Amino acid sequence: MRKILDSQIKCILIFTFIIFNFFSVNSLLSQIFPNEKLIPNGDKYIGLFSQSSFSQIRVYDKNFKFLNSVQYQKLFPLVYSKDIILSDIGGKCQIFKIQIKPEISIKPIKHLEINVCNNILDYNSGLITICGDSGIFCFDTSGNEVWSNKFFLNEAIFSLKEKCIYSISNLKNSILIKKLSSVDGKLLDESELVGSRHAKLIPDFNSDKIIVVTKYPNTINILDSKKLVLTDNIKIDFDYISTFLLNIKEKLVPSFLSSSYPKPLIKFIEDNSIRNLDFDYVLQGTVTSGSTNNNYLTLSTSDSTLVYNTNLDLLGEYNLILSDNCEFYEIDSNRIILASNKGSIVFSSIFKPQNWFSKYWRKIISYSLLIVLFFVLLSGYIQFRKIKIIYENLVNVPESGGILILSKSQKLKSINSSGLKRLMLSENTPLNKHVYTYFSNSDLSIINKSLKSLFLEGIPFESKVILAKNTDTQTLVFRGRNIINKLGFSIGYVVIVEDISKTIENERLINWVSVAHHIAHGMKTPLGAIKNSAETLLKLQNSNSNFNSPIQRIITQSEKLKSIVYDLISVAKTDELKLNVANLKLLFASIVSEYDEILNDNINIQLTYPDYDLYFNLDVEQFSIAINNLIDNCIQAIGERQSGKINIQLSKYESVLNIVIEDNGKGMNDFTLKNIFQPFYTEREGGSGIGMVIVKRVVESHKGTIEVQSKLGFGSKFIINLFE
Repeated sequence: MRKILDSQIKCILIFTFIIFNFFSVNSLLSQIFPNEKLIPNGDKYIGLFSQSSFSQIRVYDKNFKFLNSVQYQKLFPLVYSKDIILSDIGGKCQIFKIQIKPEISIKPIKHLEINVCNNILDYNSGLITICGDSGIFCFDTSGNEVWSNKFFLNEAIFSLKEKCIYSISNLKNSILIKKLSSVDGKLLDESELVGSRHAKLIPDFNSDKIIVVTKYPNTINILDSKKLVLTDNIKIDFDYISTFLLNIKEKLVPSFLSSSYPKPLIKFIEDNSIRNLDFDYVLQGTVTSGSTNNNYLTLSTSDSTLVYNTNLDLLGEYNLILSDNCEFYEIDSNRIILASNKGSIVFSSIFKPQNWFSKYWRKIISYSLLIVLFFVLLSGYIQFRKIKIIYENLVNVPESGGILILSKSQKLKSINSSGLKRLMLSENTPLNKHVYTYFSNSDLSIINKSLKSLFLEGIPFESKVILAKNTDTQTLVFRGRNIINKLGFSIGYVVIVEDISKTIENERLINWVSVAHHIAHGMKTPLGAIKNSAETLLKLQNSNSNFNSPIQRIITQSEKLKSIVYDLISVAKTDELKLNVANLKLLFASIVSEYDEILNDNINIQLTYPDYDLYFNLDVEQFSIAINNLIDNCIQAIGERQSGKINIQLSKYESVLNIVIEDNGKGMNDFTLKNIFQPFYTEREGGSGIGMVIVKRVVESHKGTIEVQSKLGFGSKFIINLFE
């Protein structure tokens, strides 16, 4: 039953996961290429896939169906533009050419014996212009150097409109701005910003401006792009993580991305002032980078990327991390490639203006489904709890109860732990065998006849069986009946097994106590008369020893009989408790002090109790008798042994009082341990066998329990627990 419910819950959870992920997909037209930069190449697409140990060039058709690939040693790509790869290999840069016709291949065309270049400025008209820390270099497609301009630089940008290159170099206390010809690398103009450091270059070719942003101090410097003359500067009070040109009202405007929490800020320059752009931000993480071209803007966090159009309408959310300087390629009127070194996204460019529902419909549906599924799960869990409670009430009954569920074919389908114990079966006993297999014990074979009547004629039965195993004896009652469904047909059988050994023992003890009570009261008066008569005769007679000896024995034996009679009366009296609140520390201290005066030197009694007071509601007189009997047993068990010890320990935890009395005497064997509480059982010469019966009756009448632990030759321990 539980397995069925568990499988249903698992199915619901799997369904929830599928539905949630289905509605979390950004667009049915979206394709994601992790760790692969995807760039158009004629009527095909080239992807540069990079891992830790190798790089792979992949070719796709116009529908992005994989065609073939070629694997190469790790390229460590810095920049990948069209069919040119700029890589860092061993601290030097390498230029590779990619060919896809007639077959795909990677061919190194130039190895630069200079510090690593980190950007491809221009790749057209058969020339490759790259830049790095050591300068700007121009090559043809065969790797021959066309021109070079070697100087320290931090950043450079290419202006196709002016056919020039702008560069900035962070010097010690200034920033050097250069304008170079992209044809021959000659210096066209230069300018220096003194007192500024850590600059970032932003082109603004629509207005013939160059923007240089410095962090020390935080200033936006606006220069004329033709003459590199400073025209204006604006002080700023924010830190930025990315700079780009943003298309605002059909005009490319220098902009800044600031990583604030919980929503990033986009600021732009207009009329020599800083303004904020309002846009929809749906992620929870902090933005780490941003990039743009004329028509699209991307914002990336540690696990997702958002894409916006020129109006800053949210176009899509994608589970892919992109790097800075993303590139956009328009495939057709319907699809766009968003490419970076960390991965690429192909998405639809057709989007309608989003209202609140079109923005959040996926989340609304997802959360609605989750709420519905939550209540389905909750309802299922409530039903499961109800069934579990019914099952536990039926199967997990008290220790004496065992339940066997049989199928219509008389095979055992289920049995609880109590049932295994009652039938003396192991926990690994296999199921689904005929029930007779489990009643192969000769003592249990009598049940087979009753089972046969139940199976053939449907007659319920009740049978009593006595099982004996070693020194243990169980009296079991078996009750069997049909299991009837709603239509009135039998679908199986149930057999209930109950251990009534304790019930029989309690009934026998009650009967014995009742008889002992009557006998004791009947003997009390005659014994008193006999003793009085014997004492009178002793006084009347002379000192003749031959005559006095029988009379003295009569008196002595009468005393012993009187002691037994009072013990029997004490057993009966335990049903009538006179409860009072007693200080157990004082009570036990008083009992121990009495024994200290009469004990032999070979025995020592030690009492241990906590610092706090121990109060308990009990019959002081009867409880003292029970404790005295236990201590007497310990003294008798130690006998003449040297270094005899009796430890008494009191403790209380919450509402449970714990009393432990332990000795290092001779201990008990298994047979004695089993029969220690049986009336008239004793191994001591002259003992009545009633003392431990009194102890058990007193403890149980106080609604407590007593446990005995003993090992022959190692002493005994009596553990009493009383419950408030």
